[in-house]
Parts: sequence; structure tokens; C-alpha cells
Amino acid sequence: PRASRNRLVGIHDGMLKVDLAAPPVDGAANKALVRYFADLLGLKRASVKLLSGKTGRRKRLHFENVCPDVLVDLLLRSQSTA
Repeated sequence: PRASRNRLVGIHDGMLKVDLAAPPVDGAANKALVRYFADLLGLKRASVKLLSGKTGRRKRLHFENVCPDVLVDLLLRSQSTA
């Protein structure tokens, strides 16, 4: 939270690391994370759900109707264009 901009940083400890500009107050960072991935993957925001980690730094997301292989491909492509 509170980065200069939202961006996918890369892989850290086997997980995606994302910088978010939103502060970690009143769920703003969680909302920004969902919005970021929905926009990045061309999904509706309702298709991206926060499963766990509401108050922690490590979060688990669920992407409705997205094949894991397609998700990885989209994330890798977005990483190379960032």
C-alpha cells in the first residue's frame, strides 16, 4: 500500500507481489487490488473475489471463469509490458 502507482512487481516467495497506491485504511487497498486485477485481466470486478487476507499483507484471490493457464499467461504478458 501507498506505492506511487499500482503495478505488478513480480514473484516473491512463490507469490505475486503487487504495489498498490491505495492506503491500507477501511479496505481501500483491498478494493484497489480487486479493481487492479479485474482491469488487468479484462474481468468484471464482481468476478474477482478476495478469499483471505483481508487485514494481512498476503492475500488469496479467486478469479471466476478463468482457466489457471490463461490467468498465468495474461499475468506474464502484463509483466513483460510493464
